[in-house]
Amino acid sequence: PVESDDPDVEIEREVLRTIQLPGSVNARTTSLVASEVAGLVEALLAREGDTVRKEQPLARLRASTLEVRLKAAQAQLREAESRRKLAQISLERARGLFESKVVSQQDLDNALYEFEAWQGRAESLDAEIARLRIDLDRSTIRAPFAGTVVSERTEVGEWVAMGGPVVEILSLLDLEIRVEV
Repeated sequence: PVESDDPDVEIEREVLRTIQLPGSVNARTTSLVASEVAGLVEALLAREGDTVRKEQPLARLRASTLEVRLKAAQAQLREAESRRKLAQISLERARGLFESKVVSQQDLDNALYEFEAWQGRAESLDAEIARLRIDLDRSTIRAPFAGTVVSERTEVGEWVAMGGPVVEILSLLDLEIRVEV
């Protein structure tokens, strides 16, 4: 294109035409984020309109009961491990005495079953401690993906049941625009 101040010179220009059409924008990724454990909402860390990162805490439930139960289970595990060690020593002693014909088969069996019982109790407590640690971690509800909080479904001081809604978020990274043409 040639530009000129002379009105007799033709100038070519590309004209962009803009039209407005009604349509809708929908997020392809939305989530009603729920709690994996039941508990009292101690803090709502993300509010409506907030942008959140993946794994960012959205809410925190009171965890003091879980912490006390974890300490109790850890103490019970220490006791079970001590009793298992004592039962193992007794079992080894009973085996030696059985070979020497000093104790009966019944005494040897009792020592073996006592050891196995404490072994099982220790394993059970290990599993309980692992479950309590998972529940403690789950008492902080986190964003499953980066997005924006579009609604709050609970408040501080409310009880949230397992599976109960906390917030609704949507991703602004994957939008779908629908326009009728």
